[in-house]
Amino acid sequence: MLKKLFRYDMKYTARLVLPLMLLTLGTTLLGSIAMKLLTNMGYTGGGDETMGRILLTIALGLIVAGSIFILVAFAVISSFIVFVRFYKNFFSDEGYLTHTLPVKSSTHMFSKTWSTLLWVIITLLAVVFFVFIYMLIGAAPHGSLFDTEVLRDIGSFFQTLGATMTPSRLLIGIETVLMILTSIVFATFMIFTAITIGAVVAKKHKILAAIGFYYLINMVVSVVTVLLFFIVIFASSGNLMLAGSLFSHPEGVIHFSLLFFIVLYLALSAGGFALCNRLIKRRLNLA
Repeated sequence: MLKKLFRYDMKYTARLVLPLMLLTLGTTLLGSIAMKLLTNMGYTGGGDETMGRILLTIALGLIVAGSIFILVAFAVISSFIVFVRFYKNFFSDEGYLTHTLPVKSSTHMFSKTWSTLLWVIITLLAVVFFVFIYMLIGAAPHGSLFDTEVLRDIGSFFQTLGATMTPSRLLIGIETVLMILTSIVFATFMIFTAITIGAVVAKKHKILAAIGFYYLINMVVSVVTVLLFFIVIFASSGNLMLAGSLFSHPEGVIHFSLLFFIVLYLALSAGGFALCNRLIKRRLNLA
């Protein structure tokens, strides 16, 4: 059943996100070409500029600005869609149908979790790709379609990275990727938790309640994270063997920090999942 729910959630979101992604790809290409034309024109605003040239420059500038605005809107709206899907599926009128299905609430939660995380990651990768298009085409020098210097810089970066790579640095890279992924999971569950608490507690204005709880949860988690981090560091520094292995070298501090946040994000995400599941199962409020 989890597989069927996951497939349905992915298809539902794809019908909304994929057209936005294609639209953003088109505006990104258009904006990149406009940016390249602006660079080639070399407009300086001098007195010898003709009115037609000035108007063309303004038009190209508006195209670039509009394409960047659409890119930002795509990132925001795509993320907004997946979380609206979570709210509607559980706490709107659609929730009556959802909870009549012979499926455990935890199964629904797993489906929403995996589909939301996947679409958030897809959106992030799409935004990175669109920004790369701006760099590749928009920054291309006069007489060139692409800025090959960008590709050479990327190649040089990875060559330098490979030449200076050590087992410790490789481990830091892996830990960094894991930290980023777990932070995305944590951010997702923080929003899920705020939506769930807001919908369960408030009889009216559930969206406003969810926004309020999000800021409250974010503030509490931030304070607890800072306090816990310093408590763990203080406790670790009291252990001479542990302190000698972790804090004697800068890379040891990086390892410690990354692992701390990985474990913390996983623990908070698990807590958020358990809380959402319990509230949906025991205290569901669809009124």
